[in-house]
Amino acid sequence: MSRLNRFEWQKAVLQVRNLNSTAKLVASALSVQFANEETGQLSPGLATLMEFLGLPLSTLKRAIRQLIDAGWLSRSEGRGAGNYTYYKLLAPCKIVPFRPKKKGSQVAQKGSTYELSYKEQSKEQEARPSPLPDLPHEGQPGETLRFVPGGGGYFEREWDDALRSYGLSSLHRALPQAIKDGQKGYLLPDRCPARRGSSLRDQQILFVKQLMEAHRNASELAVAA
Repeated sequence: MSRLNRFEWQKAVLQVRNLNSTAKLVASALSVQFANEETGQLSPGLATLMEFLGLPLSTLKRAIRQLIDAGWLSRSEGRGAGNYTYYKLLAPCKIVPFRPKKKGSQVAQKGSTYELSYKEQSKEQEARPSPLPDLPHEGQPGETLRFVPGGGGYFEREWDDALRSYGLSSLHRALPQAIKDGQKGYLLPDRCPARRGSSLRDQQILFVKQLMEAHRNASELAVAA
């Protein structure tokens, strides 16, 4: 059976109501940060996940167990030196690519074992235009989330302006930083937010808001632990 599309898997997990915010935060890290783009291999150590997410071990283990118990993840634990623990993204039900919210629409449908192809992208992703002419096309496979450099540069300012217009905090206040090639930044739906007034912009901001809420809740749990 073909490998799951990790980005569609992430979006489906983020919309599962019976998963808590920490489980969704861990799912996002596994699918976006640690899954190998070419092979799909997923084998981060617990210490690596703890450092990346800023979570205590007990909280991290509970989140992973919740994903496993819900049927969204499997874990094959390595034994002995040099043996890695491997994870696999699973779908307990059919994953339907994200669409703008409509009456009767669902992200997951019960009673099906179909898995979305790893390279398959939704028509919405393929069709949506790039917000700036000098940016890569948004529909390229594997580009659902992009690294946005931090440090107060152009793209970070554009996102901060967009978030403020929706009454949300700036990136550095509400999201954990990612690191790429030694540079700090953020993983976001695109390098630059879509044009003002577009439905795509609304979807992007909603997605970022969900990530912010997941990170805030995870941080509160870590402090409480």
